Amino acid sequence: MSREVLADLLEKLGSVGERRQKRGRLYPVAAASALVPLPWQGVRIFHDHRDDWHPGEAEYAEALELEWAASTRSPYRETARLVHTLARREAVA
Repeated sequence: MSREVLADLLEKLGSVGERRQKRGRLYPVAAASALVPLPWQGVRIFHDHRDDWHPGEAEYAEALELEWAASTRSPYRETARLVHTLARREAVA
């Protein structure tokens, strides 16, 4: 994605707080840029609020697996601190 397209997209979506409210606006913006929207994901669902959490390697791996599994499932993804909304270009034949 070019920097101009990305800058235009961010301008249309507004601040981070507003973006969560405007996920539905991404689909027409993506289509106008010849992109295919992919399902959105919640990020930092369970552990982001824990500033006292210092997991070992095994505990971190388990937490990452849990976050990944919940990231595409409602109602968990709606509680996430951040949202990833992705799109891809169609393959050119």
